Amino acid sequence: MFIIGEIRPQSVTLNSDVSQILNGVGNLLFKSRSKHPLVDAATRRKGFCFVQTPNVLQGRNYQPRSPHSGGRRYLLPLTEQYLHILSCHRAIYFAAYSKAKEKLNGVLEPDSTQVHMLSAGMAGFTAITATNPIWLIKTRLQLETRSRGERRMNAIECVGRVYRMDGLRGFYRGMSASYAGISETVIHFVIYESIKRKLSEFKANSSMDEEEESVKNASDFVGMMLAAATSKTCATSIAYPHEVIRTRLREEGSRYRSFFQTLLTVPREEGYGALYRGLTTHLVRQIPNTAIMMCTYEVVVYLLGR
Repeated sequence: MFIIGEIRPQSVTLNSDVSQILNGVGNLLFKSRSKHPLVDAATRRKGFCFVQTPNVLQGRNYQPRSPHSGGRRYLLPLTEQYLHILSCHRAIYFAAYSKAKEKLNGVLEPDSTQVHMLSAGMAGFTAITATNPIWLIKTRLQLETRSRGERRMNAIECVGRVYRMDGLRGFYRGMSASYAGISETVIHFVIYESIKRKLSEFKANSSMDEEEESVKNASDFVGMMLAAATSKTCATSIAYPHEVIRTRLREEGSRYRSFFQTLLTVPREEGYGALYRGLTTHLVRQIPNTAIMMCTYEVVVYLLGR
């Protein structure tokens, strides 16, 4: 058994909004580097193309690998630079969550379940509304169909194509499903905050003095990682169908038109299991990513704000 060192807060002060934004950008940049192939595979499994050809690597959207395919690029249709742009979603989310929680703590019972639910819901609504066009372009690039040897479309070309076909409204396809997915965020944060509070109470009861209680060590953040993994597993398993519906709505030339029409059509034509297609891949990607993200968030907030 090894000794875990203490992490003491540093005398660094930043505006709380700035620190939340930097934190959101930083933790997503860190975790996105290891998840690209799973993001691509999970998205393809949720799309209608997967229904036509079950093997995700042999579906009509994946072309057989050639000697000139670029190796790693074959599984990474989005460039690393483009994925970094997506970090703005988490930056907006954490800034909105922190601000909403701060305001609601002054109105409702501090750190209550209601505060966590409302804060998560408001943050989710803000981030989704601001970044839906980026997520739509990402999905279109991942589900792109092309002939053998044809050059892959880049993000700028995809933006132009969406605008020509559907106008500005086209960039907000699938947003209704994303709003429904706020329930996943709410469930995740309510469970996470509850577990974190229980861990804090346990530490307070077992510590001998206030100084020991206020200083966090590595084991505290490991506990937060486990809390995040547990809460994300529960939330994703409950709310996953919105992921499938959102992907179907964002596909180019999709015959699906609305959230409820898709929710009724998919199980009627493909069975209720279709609403959970790709769940395993999604969990394999999301659980470690969420654990890393929440731990990074808590460490940065602790070091910069206390």
